[in-house]
Order: sequence, then C-alpha cells, then structure tokens
Amino acid sequence: MEHFRSLIDNHPNLSKNHYYTIAGTNTGPFLSALWMGGQYLSGPNDGLVKEVSTKLSYGTHLFTDTSLDHDRIRMGSAVFSRLEQYLQSASTAHIVENNEYFPQSDTFQELDASHYFYGGKLQPSNDVTHSFYVDTTLGNVKLWTGLTSDKIELLSPLGKKYTNQTIKSMEEASFFNGGVPHTFTDVISEKGEWKLNISTQAGDNAYLLAVQHGGPSLIKVSIPTVALETNNIITMQANQQLQKLTFDVRVLDPTGKDIASSLQIQKVNEQKFMVNFPANKKSGVYNITLNIAGETIQGEPYKRTIVRSKYIK
Repeated sequence: MEHFRSLIDNHPNLSKNHYYTIAGTNTGPFLSALWMGGQYLSGPNDGLVKEVSTKLSYGTHLFTDTSLDHDRIRMGSAVFSRLEQYLQSASTAHIVENNEYFPQSDTFQELDASHYFYGGKLQPSNDVTHSFYVDTTLGNVKLWTGLTSDKIELLSPLGKKYTNQTIKSMEEASFFNGGVPHTFTDVISEKGEWKLNISTQAGDNAYLLAVQHGGPSLIKVSIPTVALETNNIITMQANQQLQKLTFDVRVLDPTGKDIASSLQIQKVNEQKFMVNFPANKKSGVYNITLNIAGETIQGEPYKRTIVRSKYIK
C-alpha cells in the first residue's frame, strides 16, 4: 500500500478524479484480533487502519464513525445509506471539501479507560488469590495461563462461584504464544470485591487477568496524535466522583529501556494530571502502561489499567 500511494499521490492524472474517504475508530470486541491490533496502532483506528491514513490531502473525507470497526465499515448495511447520495449524483459540488490532514479534533485521542489488567507468576506449591473491585458494573473477565488443566475459580462479592471455560478457537489462542485463554460464562454483575483463585501443577507458569468494567467512565485519559509534537504524552482528567488518585507509569523506549524514572507527573489540580516526557526523547515507538488507582467519593476502590503503543516524534 505504501508503494501504491507513492505512485498515485504524485501521478499527473491525479486531479482528473474525485476521491472520497470514510473511516471508523472502533476496534471491535474486547480482546478480539481487531482490538489487539488497535492497541498496537497509534492514534484513532479501526483495528487495522489508522484514521489518519484514510484522509487524502487531495480528497474529501465524508465521515468518521466511532461505532465502525474494520469488519463493519466494509459492509453496505452499515454505510451504504450514507454513501448513496454521492454515488447516484453526477454533481458533487454540495460536498464540503476537507483538506486538513489533521483537523483540530484529531490533535488528541481519548483512550479507553474501562479495563483492569493484572498478572504474575504461578507456582505449584502456592495457590494465587487476587482481588479486584467492581465499582460500577462488570463487563467480562478473561484470564490467560500456561495450562488447560489449571484450576480457576471466580468468586463474586455475594459468594457465587464461577468456574472457567477454556477457549479453544485459534483466533483467541493466538494473542499470546503458548498461553491458554479462559473465560467465565453467565456471570451476573455485582458491585464490590471479586476474588480470583488459581492453582497449577506446572513449575513454569504465569497468569494474566483482564477485567472489563461497564458503566460510564469516571476518568478521561488522552494522548496527542502523531501530528502533535509535544513533551506532554498523557493527560488524565477525573471527574468529581474520584479522589485520592495515584498513577504508576511504565514506559519502554524504542530500544526496550524502561524510562519511567525520567518521566515527570505534573499535578495541575485535584482532578487533572499530566505525564511529561524528557525533552531529549528519541523518535520511535514507545510502549506505555498506566495504572490508575484511587477511590470514589463513596470510599469504594477504583483501579484501571491502560496499555498503549505510541509513536512519538
């Protein structure tokens, strides 16, 4: 595609055609192949293509839809009604040209702050119990371990027990090489402290827990797009429902070195925080892990995790 664009973008007949583009910025179901791809790509994307890549300086961008992922945007049932008037009309003078490659609304990307991740080692002599708190509603719970025979139990705040089901599809199993995905079905959401119990017979084993929370987000986390050259890489804005916020940030630079010690966390006020990079940062892809902890004004624990790969100039 890069080679194709290098030929077309400079072709002498370029102006003889009209070009129209659309984009989606939904990365699909949680932990699906598109969702995983969306975490790798920097900037708004549909799980496979970045939004900025769909916009042509010599074309017209018709719309960007936050509900469409890469699978849905190609389906006529999802988009044809919005394209039909342009396909049937010989005149396109009524379409407003948009030649801004980076419109102002694209300078910052809001990240999904509905997930909580946690992991660690497993040993046959020590069962692991990990607790997490559901402050709104529980979306779903997934777990990866090294064996299908690992014994796993999820315990709700009211004492209801759920046992795991191993996912056997190749798509789900391909995310982590050698990892076995587990899920829990028919889980009834309850507010409060949940417990996950894991036991294994393997000496070399580990686990990764992924919890998706439902309900409205209490914190807005945003990063600049690749178009914005700035030392401020993360902005966190909590609403009045959150208090006592703390942040743990881990950043791996393009060489794989952890540069967390060189970051500066700036407290603007009780609800707004910024993470600033050093001025002499290198250009390249950075891996960012942000752990957010605090509590609601009702005193309930609040924890979220954001993992993102980001190209920084």
